[in-house]
Amino acid sequence: MAESRLEQLAQVMASERYQAYLQKRPSFSSSSGGLPLSPPVLPPSELIWTGAESHFVELIYGFIEAKVFNGGIVTLKVLSESLATAWGVTLTQDISRTWISLKGRSKGADLFLQTVAMGVRKRAKKQEMREKVSKK
Repeated sequence: MAESRLEQLAQVMASERYQAYLQKRPSFSSSSGGLPLSPPVLPPSELIWTGAESHFVELIYGFIEAKVFNGGIVTLKVLSESLATAWGVTLTQDISRTWISLKGRSKGADLFLQTVAMGVRKRAKKQEMREKVSKK
């Protein structure tokens, strides 16, 4: 029970700090029409996404659910646009539409993430076997 209260308190504090940051950060608006502009473009990356668009969308939804950016306080739109820009991804449709089609797949909406997890487990097992062999 105490841990739950501490977790809630930590989330509230993180949210308050993030809101304070958002209020203090420079605004990105055009001087001519006052319309909001996108945040500054990140420098070009050497990493270019070469996977399927659907895999990218799965990854974005996975990141959202894992709350790994900004303490979990980020929208799908901001995260998808930021990573798409950074990794050179051209989204052909809104990610929500892609997600709807992924949910309808017979093998599940997280097939790519399952494949990634399986690959990580295989790698860990291989490394474990190598370590056992080297200890002999």
